[in-house]
Amino acid sequence: MRTISEVNTAIISQLELELNKVLPLFPKAANRVISKMLAGAFILLGKYLGVSFFQMFVVTATWEQIEIDGKFVKPLELWADIFDVGAPIGDTHAELEIEIPTTAAGDTIKAAYQFRHRPSDLIYLCTADTVTTTPTTTVPVQCTTGGEIGNLDAGVGVVLEVVEPRSSIADSGTVSALTVNGADGDTESVYRQRILDRAKLPAEGGAPYHYWTWATSVDGIPYAYPYVSTIIPTAVEIYVDTEDGSAPTAAQLTAVENAVEAERPVSDKVDVAGVTFVSFDVEVRDLDSKNLNDAKTRITTVIKNYFRSREPFIDGVSKLPARDILSSGEVQGLVMEEAARINATLSGVSITLATVPVVLWYLGRDNQNRGKKVTAAVTYP
Repeated sequence: MRTISEVNTAIISQLELELNKVLPLFPKAANRVISKMLAGAFILLGKYLGVSFFQMFVVTATWEQIEIDGKFVKPLELWADIFDVGAPIGDTHAELEIEIPTTAAGDTIKAAYQFRHRPSDLIYLCTADTVTTTPTTTVPVQCTTGGEIGNLDAGVGVVLEVVEPRSSIADSGTVSALTVNGADGDTESVYRQRILDRAKLPAEGGAPYHYWTWATSVDGIPYAYPYVSTIIPTAVEIYVDTEDGSAPTAAQLTAVENAVEAERPVSDKVDVAGVTFVSFDVEVRDLDSKNLNDAKTRITTVIKNYFRSREPFIDGVSKLPARDILSSGEVQGLVMEEAARINATLSGVSITLATVPVVLWYLGRDNQNRGKKVTAAVTYP
């Protein structure tokens, strides 16, 4: 876009060219006053039209709040409302349980009592009045900062310090359980992509993608795998999974069923269930490293992340590249890469299912494996 100075110069040239023909004595100062007024108006109009143009498309609509005619709106969320996507998902606050040594029973730790994780400076608040018991008391706490950071890497044994010491309890306690998994909310790019996906493939008519859309509209259910029943041709079986692989609750399964029932074609019968996990044994042989425990932790994470990434491929739902094959060769390659990165050595990796060696295993490609995902039990013999 041109600057005001450039537009001003262009207007002066036009005014002098036209007006000097009919009004040769018209003051030059008047030309400059008129040109500046017009230049300012043109620039404002251009900027207004430019901003308005960007709001016409999901891919460029503004994520931040803007003011239009005295009203404050978020254009991207208005598009989300049109396509029934909903508001951005906010951060989930991690909730933990801590065990704290107690010197006196019967004291009450009030809700909102503070604990601190000193390395990260995160603050955790007691979520409910808790009566102390000896020798230890279990205190439920919630991180004041949302997102994955509050999980403390699910670190059972991590120390949380008391902010305001009291005589009945010790100055610190240790994490004994992660009860609510903290999760990061939607970023702008994730939220925009979800709207674009819905805009490109609106959920209506009963195609596999539509069943996926209806099922994953339920909070906490990001994965859904719809299949046509092998028994009743008009029935649909939907297998769902949670973000962390934990079993869906009865309430979540009911919510998925209700969400699908509200949209499905009248002729379709719907059955909803959680996915079934098939557990494989993975042996990492002869691992050696200066920091053996750290090496085991990192290699185990690589293996488990690979297994977690495997899922059935559903035509019309899944995106390429397909991730429906469990390959022992891929696992070994990933482990070798991680070992090289941390200066560790090993002799090999093997995968077995019920003691039977596995080279390739296919997820969801036949009736026997439909609705199944995989997990790994890693050992270091």
